[in-house]
Amino acid sequence: MLRLPNGKSYVVAEILINTPAVQEALRKGEFHRFKELIVAGHAQGMQSFDQGICDLFVQQKIGYEDALEAAEYKNEFRQMVKQIMEKVASETVSSDSATTAKNEAETEQHLSLFEEKIMTLSDVHDDNSDAGSIFTHR
Repeated sequence: MLRLPNGKSYVVAEILINTPAVQEALRKGEFHRFKELIVAGHAQGMQSFDQGICDLFVQQKIGYEDALEAAEYKNEFRQMVKQIMEKVASETVSSDSATTAKNEAETEQHLSLFEEKIMTLSDVHDDNSDAGSIFTHR
């Protein structure tokens, strides 16, 4: 449960799906690989805690500072946000007539984060405090 200073709460959960790679890790007792498998399996519906927090941030349900404070792996969280911002910036520059209304709406939603001065690329900085920690079991 993610509780915010303003009194709002959100449920954020890690989701691990029983894929062949997960089954193999279980058989071999390689539980330390779960975090890596979750991140790699995002397209299959898996979600890390930090990916869930990032989704709440992108949906503008929580602010950047609250999201960063709640993130389990702060450096990886910053990298996720940075990648989203770079993707939005490149989509805006290379937008063509084939862009669908849905993509335009998503881009507008992401851009509003920056237009409203909620954050800029300079707000997303890297530190080495937990670099690589996504692959270590805590």
